[in-house]
Amino acid sequence: EALGVDKLEKQLTTDGKVVHVYWGTATTGKPHVGYFVPMRKIADFLQAGLKVESPLLSGLLYPLLQALDEQYLKVDGQFGGVDQRKIFILAEEQLPKLKLGKRWHLMNPMVPGLTGSKMSSSEIDSKIDLLDSHDVVERKILGAACSRQETDNGVLAFFNYVLIPIVSPNSLVIADKEFFTYDEIKESFLNGTLSAEDLKKTLIEFLNELLAKVQDHCKSDVVREALEKGYKEVNENMAEPKQRPVVQVTEQQLSLIEQIVGNDMLIGDDDTALRSCIANSRAIRVTFTIHPKGRFHLGFLKGLLKMK
Repeated sequence: EALGVDKLEKQLTTDGKVVHVYWGTATTGKPHVGYFVPMRKIADFLQAGLKVESPLLSGLLYPLLQALDEQYLKVDGQFGGVDQRKIFILAEEQLPKLKLGKRWHLMNPMVPGLTGSKMSSSEIDSKIDLLDSHDVVERKILGAACSRQETDNGVLAFFNYVLIPIVSPNSLVIADKEFFTYDEIKESFLNGTLSAEDLKKTLIEFLNELLAKVQDHCKSDVVREALEKGYKEVNENMAEPKQRPVVQVTEQQLSLIEQIVGNDMLIGDDDTALRSCIANSRAIRVTFTIHPKGRFHLGFLKGLLKMK
């Protein structure tokens, strides 16, 4: 999908103009194969002669709104997934009002997860990590959803957004048959010429070959250290909680505690700290955090009355 195409076309036809493109992303977990979609598009930008950079943002106070990145990074356009569309619309509509200029925006589709939902770093079985072994890749793809009734699945999406664009204009061989377009693959799958097993077998071979090249570049102490520090597995064995001392209170103090708590939920059903304050006549210090996005309204009254 594209926004501001007229501006992009004007820049491309201007002699001597080197178009600057910005791609912003925030990896919430280990990078997975869903990133092949924007990576392939960035390769298109580079082949077309556009200037694509990865500027260090550590020295900047990062703007609260991603839309302002376009101004501060001095780019002509921004590229991202369709999940960034609202931010792009914000930039399209508001930056000109601030006299910061209007940019164009390109959006790549999001690859569905292997289990049917969006490919997410937080769902292990829905994604394939760039450093997954051959066996893990095979296991995940063989267990992926690939139904003729649900054509919007992760397996077909890979052929559409990753495999075909990478091999094009050459053909892709599936079950000893040549395919040049995704539509040909989809039609053959729907009419039964290709089975889900045929698609998965080809996808496994293709991804493992592609990932092997990525993993060869990651065989270094720097990458290993980064993985250990950034994605260290957390031991889920919970330590036994320390037994808190039982704080004795009088009936009058207990009545005061019940008045303070009221009908609100007490996290963990542990009122030891509150009991200790009441029993020792210490002042209770409470923090009340709010994030108003507009004018204060009646919805804040409950919290304020509780503070009172």
